[in-house]
Amino acid sequence: MRMSVTDFLITNWFLSVPFFLLVFLYFRDFAKRGGQRISVHEVTSLIDQGAQIVDLRTSEDFENGHITGSKNIPSIDIEKRSNEISSYKPLILICALGQNSPNAGEKLQAQGFKDIYILSGGIQMWADTGLPLVKD
Repeated sequence: MRMSVTDFLITNWFLSVPFFLLVFLYFRDFAKRGGQRISVHEVTSLIDQGAQIVDLRTSEDFENGHITGSKNIPSIDIEKRSNEISSYKPLILICALGQNSPNAGEKLQAQGFKDIYILSGGIQMWADTGLPLVKD
């Protein structure tokens, strides 16, 4: 007689509960890697409170449109140029789609930075929401 997956999990609950707990904890920690993910509306609130914005895209992409007041430090230069970032203010990291910011956030955390936030969806989400971008 064949046992279904559900039957196996129920019968072996003492194995399945710790397994699912470990999987949950792994993905929860992975989601926090490099900083806390926040929405566009949370970014605007932090900007109003004096947070600094670091745009991790290339200089060319930055010049084609960026958030007012943001500083361009391409992600490949983040370790070399971290001295240009204040460690006393909340920091918002922005990349194109929100996928490169966690790596930069981890590098900054290793250098002692705290209060790091990552815009979920990146600059694309900002633009899709209809918020303004400025060009230099």
